[in-house]
Amino acid sequence: MSGLEAAGGSVLGAAGEEEARDTAALLEGVLPRELRPLFDASFVRSHFLYEQFVHRLVLQVVRETGLEDALRDEGSTEDIALRAKLAAAPALVPLDWILRSLAARGLLAEPAGQGRGRYRALGPLPVLDPGAVREEQLRSALTWMASYVLAETVARDYPAFLRGEVAGEDVLFSAKRLRLWID
Repeated sequence: MSGLEAAGGSVLGAAGEEEARDTAALLEGVLPRELRPLFDASFVRSHFLYEQFVHRLVLQVVRETGLEDALRDEGSTEDIALRAKLAAAPALVPLDWILRSLAARGLLAEPAGQGRGRYRALGPLPVLDPGAVREEQLRSALTWMASYVLAETVARDYPAFLRGEVAGEDVLFSAKRLRLWID
């Protein structure tokens, strides 16, 4: 958690609001007239918050699955899945996305000369509270909360899914998840 978050400030800070306004202004100039009202600064900021929320959930999944330890040494997606004792069939595609996502944020190295798709942690991964982002979204735009509930539900079951203990369909579409789709 950043000092700003601890003090009750924005998880994105003023830059998030400024970037949202700038992005909305850019979209105003390129989107068809009928779509412009949908992509205002509030929507763009909520998009930025949601992206940050998902990133923080990904970091939790990485810790809960043993991936952080598996990332200490360089390896391919397959190597890392094997070291973390993940089930190859269900895990490889989402794990590849997780690794690319962390690399894009500068948390993993993709060593040069090895070709794309080899990763190692650059150091300990940050511990970031997704709840702080959720709270900020609650203050900003309640309309996004259904997406937050879905993401939290998936993140809670993702470690079991990646280990092959639960089918992907069961994460969101089992009878116990029916309330997600009717509330």
